[in-house]
Amino acid sequence: MSRINLQSVAMQMYEDTSLTDELTDTPAQTLLQWGRDRLTQLADRYTDDFESAFKSHCRVMKTINRFTWKRLDMDIATQREYLEKYLVAPARDIGHNIPPGIIEAYLRQQSTLDEQANVQAMIDLFKPSYPVDYFRY
Repeated sequence: MSRINLQSVAMQMYEDTSLTDELTDTPAQTLLQWGRDRLTQLADRYTDDFESAFKSHCRVMKTINRFTWKRLDMDIATQREYLEKYLVAPARDIGHNIPPGIIEAYLRQQSTLDEQANVQAMIDLFKPSYPVDYFRY
């Protein structure tokens, strides 16, 4: 396996408008910074299959982008289904299990969040552990 050029990969992310095209500037920058920060972890963990892991990571970012924009037009069942298919499944592909309880807690409060807060809340779904009342409001 050749050495992964993280700077080049990060540049690909920044050039891919589908990762942030539904977001305003500040939430887009938050998402891109988070995406870039995770590249080193992906490179360390998936040295033999970084390209596949990177594609899954970008799918997660696209979901955060699109869901933030679409979520208020979906009922809760559609939101749950969308997140399971487009967020939870690709997250598993890169070794991150988002527990169903965390998704449910997020879904209960997401309608009250503005765009920036929603992007941050979705990024927070990838924290390694949560206190029991993390999403309590």
